[in-house]
Amino acid sequence: MRGRLIIALAIAALAVAVALVVSGGDDPTVGTARGPSERPRSGASFPSREVQAGEVTVIAELTGIDGAGAEVELTFDTHSVELDFDVVASTELTVDGKAWDPLAWDGDGPSGHHRSGTVRFSATGPAQGRVTLRVTGTPEPAEATWTIPAG
Repeated sequence: MRGRLIIALAIAALAVAVALVVSGGDDPTVGTARGPSERPRSGASFPSREVQAGEVTVIAELTGIDGAGAEVELTFDTHSVELDFDVVASTELTVDGKAWDPLAWDGDGPSGHHRSGTVRFSATGPAQGRVTLRVTGTPEPAEATWTIPAG
């Protein structure tokens, strides 16, 4: 189990590195314009956060954020409770104190002991400052934070 987690994190880190090389950017405050089907991007790499939420381990990785929205990859892992909550209804994102609206969950359905996927948010302000993700569907709330410097 731990080996799978390490491999998944290594793959995610490699994907971020490739995205940085392809985009050519290293300024974490710069967003890129995108069409409706493209994912939010910031050109920055954000470390994943692992949080213990009662009997559930939550791994969160901010994979993209710009003036139009944000994406966070989430992994939920447990051996004792059912992961049957609505991720969109149970997830909050604030950026510099402003709530960003959750839009959709693209991931595993509500069941079992292992779930993963991506939750997307629409922006309600600039993509800078303290970014806080809060998940309330777990036995105890899980919170992860990142900081995006002002441009």
